Amino acid sequence: MKWWTNSIVNKVFFLGIIICICSSLSAHEIRPAFLRISESSNNSYHLFWKVPMTQGKYINILPEFEIQGEWTQIDERSTEEALIREYSFTTNRSIKGSSIKIQNLEKTLIDVLVQVDFDDKSTYSFMVQPTKPFAFVPEDSGLWQTISTYFHLGVEHIWLGYDHLLFVVGLFLLIPGIGPLIKTITSFTIAHSITLALASLGFIKVSSGPVEAIIALSIVLLALEAYNYQKGKTSLTIQYPWIVAFLFGLIHGLGFAGALSEIGLPQKSIPSALLFFNVGVEAGQILFVIALWSLFAILKKFLPYGLKVMRIGLPYVLGSLGMFWLIERVSGF
Repeated sequence: MKWWTNSIVNKVFFLGIIICICSSLSAHEIRPAFLRISESSNNSYHLFWKVPMTQGKYINILPEFEIQGEWTQIDERSTEEALIREYSFTTNRSIKGSSIKIQNLEKTLIDVLVQVDFDDKSTYSFMVQPTKPFAFVPEDSGLWQTISTYFHLGVEHIWLGYDHLLFVVGLFLLIPGIGPLIKTITSFTIAHSITLALASLGFIKVSSGPVEAIIALSIVLLALEAYNYQKGKTSLTIQYPWIVAFLFGLIHGLGFAGALSEIGLPQKSIPSALLFFNVGVEAGQILFVIALWSLFAILKKFLPYGLKVMRIGLPYVLGSLGMFWLIERVSGF
């Protein structure tokens, strides 16, 4: 196992990992498409359709209803991140109890969030996914649909939000015991919950570009501190990681809010959607910490050399990815 201790081999090994990760992260789209259906009069609907752009192209997916009706496109516009189209749809009966299909969704890697508002004030949301590119509009709406949909979105966002997860990894590398780790993660949770709620409810507004750049910078900072910790050095971050976790947690919360604004909130169920999106984020984060803790415990018992390599190499991985994202995001201003 001596080759693991060779610094040149380690650097080459982790450089290869970083290149593979960067390639993988660039290839996946984590923002869902969004379809809002609003009943404007009896069996007449207004559709707002937003499709994310990935790798410089707009994804070729379209909604269609099971029931027949007259479609009219009334608007089309594009941003740097999405293509937006608006339609009117008129039919001879309600869409309740019928299915909605997303054409070509099975050929993609993204989900579609569907929000339906009827003129009787009933509203609900549900997800359509590539593995099942259609869903039925229920006859009766219910709070449980909003809860389950936004909880799922919260879990999905944290598990596919690689920058947020790497920040948690950085905290994990700085904290030797479970007690201090829980304290620090709780501090991070409280902070990003505050700004997530304030930004989502419109009390604060911040441009997403600088927020995403600072999130990348926070990963670079933690990578440097983790490296210093491995070398036996100390600092304010190493001594009081919960303070740094709280401060950067405020910024990460703005990042969560930006993602949630991209997705959209059901206007008649904003508190429930916001609450359970946040609960989903926390559930995903807790599962990730448990998985990380379990992995390190297994390596410590059965493969101590592997654990040593991870502790040495992970700060390099975090720092490199953080700088990659920082440069990429600053250049996009």
